[in-house]
Parts: sequence; C-alpha cells; structure tokens
Amino acid sequence: ALTAAGFRRSGAADHAWALTDPQSGGTVELHSAVTSAASVLPLDVEGLWERRAAGGPQVRRVPSPADTLTLLAIHAAFQHGLVLTLVQWLDFRQLSEKWPLPPTVLVRASADVAVRRCLALALRAADRVVTRPLADDARRWIDGTLSTRGCAWIDRASPLSLVAPNPAPLTRIRWEIAAGRHWPLLRDTLLARPPDEEGSLPRHPVRLLARVARLARALLGGSALG
Repeated sequence: ALTAAGFRRSGAADHAWALTDPQSGGTVELHSAVTSAASVLPLDVEGLWERRAAGGPQVRRVPSPADTLTLLAIHAAFQHGLVLTLVQWLDFRQLSEKWPLPPTVLVRASADVAVRRCLALALRAADRVVTRPLADDARRWIDGTLSTRGCAWIDRASPLSLVAPNPAPLTRIRWEIAAGRHWPLLRDTLLARPPDEEGSLPRHPVRLLARVARLARALLGGSALG
C-alpha cells in the first residue's frame, strides 16, 4: 500500500524495511518482528491481543501498559544494547509515572525468560539514566531475574555511557539475554537476511564471512559478559 502511494524503499535490515515519504522526505519503518532474532525472543501474539487496551480514533487497539513497557525494553536491550537517546530513556520514565506497574503484572507480560531478561536489563538501565527510583519489590524482581554479572555491569556503568551516540555493547547484552539459547542467537545472527528475501542463507558468501568475522572480533575482544 505504501509503495503504491509513492513511498520509496530506502533500506532493509534483518527484520525491517525503511521507506521514504515522497512528500516530506521522512522515513517510515515497517518491522516483520520486534527484534532481528525472533527465535531468541518469541512474541506472545495471543497474549498481546488478550491484554490489549482501548486506543484513540486513529488506533483503536493498543498494547496494554505492561506490554508497551515490555516491547520498549526488548527493543532497547536487544536491538540497541541499552544505549538509547535521552528521549527514548525518558519514554521509560513517562510510562512508569503514568502507569506504575507491580512486578506481578510485568511477570505476566513477560512469561518468556529471555523477554524477562530484556525487561529487567532495561528497567535497571533506565533507573541509572533517568534516575527513576525503583520500588523495593521491583528491584528484588530484577535482582532475581538477572545474573550477578548482568546487574553488576549496569551498576558500574556511567549513566552517560548508556546514552547515544556512545557505542553499544551489543554482543555483551545479547549474550546475556540469550543465555540457554546461544545457538539460536548465532544462527539468527549469521544467517539473517532482509524479510522479503527467500531462503535461509545470506545472498553472498562474503556477507556470511563478514558476519562471522565481526562476531569473532567482538567475542575475542572481551565484549561478552565475563
């Protein structure tokens, strides 16, 4: 529909397309999944629909506040390695101020263990960056969800180091999130291709080799949690 309306495809990632508005020059992103590793972070589609909330006249149904926070956390942790713009971090603060969510609600919205890790990592990092103090029960839930190494790394990080344009420790964060699912993570990382391309292998062998080299450099460079 967008291309028929004149939008021009200007790029593609492993799980998304970028299209340019012919009038304003702005960019619209369409995602086929929340992250580039859908097998590591499965989306509870039925649960999202069951927990939906009423929206406005343009968007009649929206995710519940807990699901909105969870989706923000998945995007922040896995796709951006917990390095966001200040405005994106303030989204977490605004959401928590408007809808204080007890851990029991968050657990229901993040039944998958990897999704819970994303939520816990993002909440811990948001607490560091935008100084939104966590309630004691929320802090206990985060401590119980994350490994000691994951908590310690965020607690040692300078708040400004988690704000763009600082480099993001993607390998470190993704390895922590995918604990117990490292093979699916490696498979999705190495064999990923834009969502409208058929097949499971990259189009060119050089692309696969480049991915392997980048991942090896990151691991050998000590960016994995340790």
